Amino acid sequence: MKLRRRSKMAQNNKKLFKKAFGNEPVKLLGIPQIIDNYNYHKSEVDRFDQTRSYYSIQQARQRTWRPLWYFLIDLTLNNCYRLSPYSSPTAVKQSGHKKLIYKLIEQLFERGGRPASGSTKRQRPDEVVTSGEGALQSSHTSTKLFAEGKSCVNCAAAGRTTNRKDPSRTPLARVTGNSRSSRHGSQRPPRTCYGCKLCRLPLCRPDVTPTCWEEHLRRHETIISTDTRASSSIT
Repeated sequence: MKLRRRSKMAQNNKKLFKKAFGNEPVKLLGIPQIIDNYNYHKSEVDRFDQTRSYYSIQQARQRTWRPLWYFLIDLTLNNCYRLSPYSSPTAVKQSGHKKLIYKLIEQLFERGGRPASGSTKRQRPDEVVTSGEGALQSSHTSTKLFAEGKSCVNCAAAGRTTNRKDPSRTPLARVTGNSRSSRHGSQRPPRTCYGCKLCRLPLCRPDVTPTCWEEHLRRHETIISTDTRASSSIT
């Protein structure tokens, strides 16, 4: 229950106030807890917007999920600032918010500069198996190797991307809202879960992009037909 004061009555709300207050200017009325909390704490929303505007990471992006992602990061940073000693009355006068952000940036750079535990080197198309058991061309077969798609090494080396030319359109024909020009499409190499069973290289399936598989077999034949021992010997 809350002690509420009746607002000024007008012709359009007279019946509503008459039912709730009767002839009394002030009356105890029941109010839902969620509405009462909002009325009591709504100034905090303005404070959050004001604090977030100082050091916001929000950037203009076309993807629908990124504005929400940036908002959540801003919300997390703001909460960290509110819970940290940098938000004390004394620290606020000494640019506590700015010091917290700079400290966070320094720690992120320090953590990012540490060497990774594993190698992230991208495989190259010339890393083919040319010796040992199964080095024959017949042993190079296409099979599913990866649970997640990886960039085709041959397409990456040749600069092939996933772009396709836009289908021809009749002049003055209807254009849908989902139409996109090819120059705005993806510029990365095609991704595939398949590859060479022997070399363990991600390659497009032969029935999808025959060029990739032909280049792979041609490179294998070129490497094994080249006698590097003669050129590297010293006389």
